[in-house]
Amino acid sequence: MKQVRVLAVIAWSVVLATLMASTAGCGGDGDTSSMPPTNDNPPTLTNYVLFNRYDFNAGRTNSIVAIPRANPSLPGVSLTENYDDFLIAHRALLDTNGNMTGAIEAAGVIFFEPAAQGTGRWQRIGFTDAALQRTAVSSETAAPCVDFYRQSRLLERRLADERTSFVLYALAGPDGQCFSDDDTYWVIDYQASATAKPIALAGLRAVLGAIYRSDGSMDGLLALQDDDLVYISDLARFADRQLLASGVRAASVLLAGADEFHNAEQAFVVVQGTVGSAGIHRVGVGAQYSQTLHVAADQFSTFSSRADAQSLYIADQYFITLPSTATEPVTQLLRVPLSATAESASLIQTFSGYHLSISGLTENNVVLSGAGSDAIAMDAVYPKSPTEADTLKRLDGFVSYVSPARLYIAGVVGSNSSGSPISGAIEADESGKALAMYRYGQWFGLRYQSASAFPQDQRRPVDGALLAQGQSYDASGVRLQDANLYYVRPSQPLLVFRNADGSAFTLSERDGIIFEDAGAATELAGFDDGDPSSINFELLSLDFQSMHAERITSTADVDEFPVY
Repeated sequence: MKQVRVLAVIAWSVVLATLMASTAGCGGDGDTSSMPPTNDNPPTLTNYVLFNRYDFNAGRTNSIVAIPRANPSLPGVSLTENYDDFLIAHRALLDTNGNMTGAIEAAGVIFFEPAAQGTGRWQRIGFTDAALQRTAVSSETAAPCVDFYRQSRLLERRLADERTSFVLYALAGPDGQCFSDDDTYWVIDYQASATAKPIALAGLRAVLGAIYRSDGSMDGLLALQDDDLVYISDLARFADRQLLASGVRAASVLLAGADEFHNAEQAFVVVQGTVGSAGIHRVGVGAQYSQTLHVAADQFSTFSSRADAQSLYIADQYFITLPSTATEPVTQLLRVPLSATAESASLIQTFSGYHLSISGLTENNVVLSGAGSDAIAMDAVYPKSPTEADTLKRLDGFVSYVSPARLYIAGVVGSNSSGSPISGAIEADESGKALAMYRYGQWFGLRYQSASAFPQDQRRPVDGALLAQGQSYDASGVRLQDANLYYVRPSQPLLVFRNADGSAFTLSERDGIIFEDAGAATELAGFDDGDPSSINFELLSLDFQSMHAERITSTADVDEFPVY
């Protein structure tokens, strides 16, 4: 699921726990057989949206339900009553010339059904027609190693054809324990049969990411084998190992677009050797491996990054020891051109006394989050190309979302009659100057001008943001009452979501709204039902063309929220 920042910690703890419910497993049996990617045109998709139903009373069970996007008020079809690991296959859509349009659709799902609730096998359901049915795709019976942070991955050999996808998952090794050094990695083809054996990725201790060519086909996988960084380009048998670097203790992929597993043409890798500080390298199509672009300032440096169309921006965070033996945080802000194959990173600025990570990019600024030497949390902006007069600008609030021209901030927007501060939502320009303030408002997601062939691509153009604004807080002081739902677009009038009869849609918003835009006219959102006795999410359909909102579920003691 894509990252959605909301203020409600309690609600999200329930949501994330249910989304990532898992059972660790061990075992596995494999050979080197593999089904080659399908080459003919995939059949036409039925366009579904998915939601998760979590029943508190029926054994706390999870189920996934598919409903037609064109008519989300229909009851829908239950795909699975329980699962350990649930992955969505996407298809990148093509224009008449065969080029990716940037839009994607959910093309199917694959999941592991626990033996206690079903078959104990991996199951696939494709969305090529309205008759949804499950098909076993492997002889594998061991549950994958997944937890809150670590999950299996579904990767596409070709973004435009979900049938070429494969599941990359981990099983416990000889010690019988998940997430230890002897875990083993396996591959199951999305289009395989029930008798197909999984493919063992022999000798790997970690799979770091993937690199795609410009036509949307995967070029290879980045992985660690023993103390080597290797590149795997045989995407049928996964048997080759092209050596990139030796003496590697650890490595990770920096975010340079979508995520570590969806990088177009190149990836930037932090490589930690067995001695000394880490270095950043570029890995390109065809296993190209650059010289060191940046040497970490300290052996314990941590990194964060974001990319725009031209450059990758990197924050190198570390600590120094002062003469008094106290430690002081330091952050270096760096830039690496995306087009460079061997150009070293350039230093933009060093922030002494600050421990900052990059949380977003505007057209001209880097958005930073962290704390100064006073240990007080803060968000700030700093120019991508500063002058001598520029300084770090601390923002009056915390950034919920970032677009090239706007910052969507949660902060103080005024005071009541007794002088107590009133919090709300702030729409600011990219430097943090407030353009509009909404008392009792909260931001709940961005609306994009288009989707992306690379899921979660941070460089998609933003059209606006979703805002919930209440009339007041309730007696607790933190929950909105009688909130309207708005679509906020830069320099344009507010658009309010309405009911079918034309009246403004209202919700008694307690803990948050779950919303992530997929670029379609109609989207699903989850919202708390307002019952103070429980945390109970229901489903809301949002039509951005007609600005029509409709509550489509209302089930006591059952959480229902979108799955992306």
